[in-house]
Amino acid sequence: MKKRVTYKTKEIRLPDSNNLPKPCYAEYVPGPRPSPGPAPLVYKTLTILCALPDITITINGIERATATLLQGTSYSYTVARPGYHTIVGMGILQENAVFTINENQFVPLVISNSYESPEIHPFSEGSLSGLTIVNNALQLTTDFMQNTNFTWDRIGSFPTNQTVTTTPNSILVIGPRMMPEGRVATFRTQSTQAYGTWEAEISIAEEEEICQKHYLLASSDDISTMNGYVMWFEYSYDYTFLDLFKVTNGQESFLQEWYARTDRHMFRARYRISRDQNGTFRCWFKNVTSNRDWQLMTDGPNPSPFVDNTYTSSNYLYLQFRVFGGNNVYEYQMSSLPATGSGNLYPSATYISPVIYAGPNFKNWDKIVYQQNTTEGTGTMYIRFKNSTDTEWSSWGTITSGQTLSVPKDSAQLKWEATSNAAQTAGPTLNSFTITWEENNS
Repeated sequence: MKKRVTYKTKEIRLPDSNNLPKPCYAEYVPGPRPSPGPAPLVYKTLTILCALPDITITINGIERATATLLQGTSYSYTVARPGYHTIVGMGILQENAVFTINENQFVPLVISNSYESPEIHPFSEGSLSGLTIVNNALQLTTDFMQNTNFTWDRIGSFPTNQTVTTTPNSILVIGPRMMPEGRVATFRTQSTQAYGTWEAEISIAEEEEICQKHYLLASSDDISTMNGYVMWFEYSYDYTFLDLFKVTNGQESFLQEWYARTDRHMFRARYRISRDQNGTFRCWFKNVTSNRDWQLMTDGPNPSPFVDNTYTSSNYLYLQFRVFGGNNVYEYQMSSLPATGSGNLYPSATYISPVIYAGPNFKNWDKIVYQQNTTEGTGTMYIRFKNSTDTEWSSWGTITSGQTLSVPKDSAQLKWEATSNAAQTAGPTLNSFTITWEENNS
């Protein structure tokens, strides 16, 4: 008796078999031909190929693996398999004829003779990271960037003609001039993120050059002695610049500049900065005023992206404003994952199933079959095994749909890893997976 368990499927089907036929009978080579005569007969061999056990084949009523027939003559055949309807057919022998038999040709007499009714479980029983369940399928979530919940400390004094309002994800400075020449407005908050993605929407004064400094990671609460990285945002008429500096003991050293041509009258913009575990920085920019599309910042003295991994930890984050009032930050957002594009989908995500215990009568795992759509992005399935009395799992191994498992351990667990397309605008879906196993006869 075999059992199976299915996670989130709308229809229950038997698992597919290996449809690639392979020889299960040796080809028969006929003996001596009849003596030459005025009209010699031409005999040809019909070869039968199959990839299935317990098959009985008859040709013209005689059980056989091959048939030596007169070329062009008709023959009838039956293919019998226990538990399935018998296949009946006719044919005319052609030269080099091959008769192929595969799983798809058989219709079960009674499905319950081979499998018990399946157990059906929801995906919600497993662990989801970066995934959501939509229409009974797993797909990437759209909340890749998360609003911050910061408490901002103001550093230094502010002119009386400036009004400052802070929220957990915004800093608003309103007034005719932010500071006298050479003065800056600095805000600090605790942050341990050294890798991932930082994003902000900003408003800027259009009259002259405007500059904000975004200290992505900082080692200390003293900006004059900190180690880390700072990104300068600068808007000068038709161009937007993003300049990356490394900060060592409070001293800035230039690393890279990215720039893009933007509209002259730009009052609101959005930028995204990512850094992966290798120290690779990437930048995207969007003109919100003109409702432009996001663009990857690639122009500059060096090719984008830029790599520096000198500093790998952080304790604080700083925002610093210069020059004019109205130079504000809205909707400050972060993600612990590095962005690959400007979309809102998670760039990578993971589903881990609950432990699937096959019970005390377990004999062997049979097959895993899953349905996924990878038109956009990728989806990879993994499995690991252990006995219920073991403390350690085997290592994760990749599996393909329809793969035979044949592992004599009574517990299994599956993992699905999904990645979006490079732009983070579309990704794969997992509709269901079914795992089957064989039990000892009770």
